[in-house]
Amino acid sequence: MQLRIATYNVENLFGRAKILNFEKHDDGDAIMKKAADLQQILEQEDYSAQDKRAAAEIYEEIKDYIDINILRSSIGFHLFKRSGSTYRLVPDGRDDWLGFITFQRDSFSDDTSRNTAKVIQELDADILCINEVENRTVLDQFNSGRLHGMYEYNILIDCKNDPRGIDVGIYSKFPIGHIRTNIFTKNSSGRNLFSRDCLEVEVLTPEGPVHVLANHFKSKSGGGNQRRRGQAEEVKRILTERYDLRKDKVAVLGDLNDTPQSWPLQPLTQHSDLSDVLHSSAGPAAGRRWTYNYRGQLNQIDFILASKPLYRKLVSAGVERRGMSPDDLAGTNAGVSSFHGIKNWRDAASDHGAVYADFDI
Repeated sequence: MQLRIATYNVENLFGRAKILNFEKHDDGDAIMKKAADLQQILEQEDYSAQDKRAAAEIYEEIKDYIDINILRSSIGFHLFKRSGSTYRLVPDGRDDWLGFITFQRDSFSDDTSRNTAKVIQELDADILCINEVENRTVLDQFNSGRLHGMYEYNILIDCKNDPRGIDVGIYSKFPIGHIRTNIFTKNSSGRNLFSRDCLEVEVLTPEGPVHVLANHFKSKSGGGNQRRRGQAEEVKRILTERYDLRKDKVAVLGDLNDTPQSWPLQPLTQHSDLSDVLHSSAGPAAGRRWTYNYRGQLNQIDFILASKPLYRKLVSAGVERRGMSPDDLAGTNAGVSSFHGIKNWRDAASDHGAVYADFDI
């Protein structure tokens, strides 16, 4: 069977509250102000008749933009109940319930997310590593809302290691077996080693399991060479202890934030039992393997490294760059133009190209 594996840094795939998707910011600001007014009323020790009326009126106006999550309650799990054509506030004070207000998430509607979906649909990978996703809820909602249910399976561990709240996840068309996270691994100084995760996922294909190790190494901002080296060494240790790279179909993939020849990545890129699919005879020519344009420097920083049994089945490999902005493609050897509708970096799907590889397993 033909199996396509891909990795794509989608550059911050975050869910958005409905109130952030108005054409005019003032409209969203007005709803946020009403939500704050409602919160202020609900925090009071006792609710007067006037408080109850005011709260019910506000709730009627903004109920399509908020959820009230009740954790414990002496009045049931509906703070507001419909009474005729209006709503009424049920509790008499804050002691009657415990909970909080959250903003409802909207479907993905902006140009950037549409273009991100276009790239993923064009890739049509059976197994796709996604870098820079907010959480699994977003991964799942993006699949149903933008990808039209293209992937039946997905997994992401919310690791909290990155201050921006970005994680690594997997989309799969095949069932997922064992999973393992490495978010709690420490370095010698007791700090979390992985910037996001080295997420180990067993994908159960009809031809047997394929093991993927999804990564997003430390960026070069503020240095990071030593930390990336430590992450690469730890991934190598994981491979040695848990897999047989001469028998198992394994792929180490993701945004490794450095080049193939770099010192930090040597434990993986110079591993005798791992091979870079883009550097194979089935991949693009030298000089056309780049996935990221940094001020005119064309570098490969996104990888699929395959174990021997998987690499032997490699048919083709390449980089999908049409989701990048015209500025990122201008003056390069990309050989393609941005997708229609991508005018600049604001509506580009990502500043990364996606790496893909086809295997006849």
